[in-house]
Amino acid sequence: MRAVVFLPPKLVEEGFEDLLAEYYDPIRVILGPERAHLLEMFIAYFQSQWLENAQIAIREWNVSTLESYRTNNHQEGNNYRLNCRITPHIAGNLWTFLKALMKEQISQSRTLFQFQHGGRFALRRRCYRENEEQIEVLQGERATGNLDTAHFLDAIYRRIGD
Repeated sequence: MRAVVFLPPKLVEEGFEDLLAEYYDPIRVILGPERAHLLEMFIAYFQSQWLENAQIAIREWNVSTLESYRTNNHQEGNNYRLNCRITPHIAGNLWTFLKALMKEQISQSRTLFQFQHGGRFALRRRCYRENEEQIEVLQGERATGNLDTAHFLDAIYRRIGD
């Protein structure tokens, strides 16, 4: 299911139906009769939450047209660093907590200054860049008709893994 986020929004429902057509029966066999209802529950959830939900339109969660980060890993890294810098000081007094916040502000100001004066942010890891490049190639092949929806979804799934 994770692969459908890479389809153009107008093809998401078709891609979902293609996935069901190809994998529904094999998954039911794997689950067995006693757990087959879980598959039905998941399909109903996915359809109501992600395909038919008026509050969360497909274009809001779809990443097929993004030209920047497709993940929030960069933000998670910032949050982790901030938590590591501030959390040990929360148990102390107010002054140590404020000092930790001031250090973070200085660090952010320094980074912003460097960027504004021609500095570059660190490149993303090679594996992320390679994934992005391969996804763009697959999207191009899908857009030109060289790859049908089912094969596109399969290739994306194999690329992004579990």
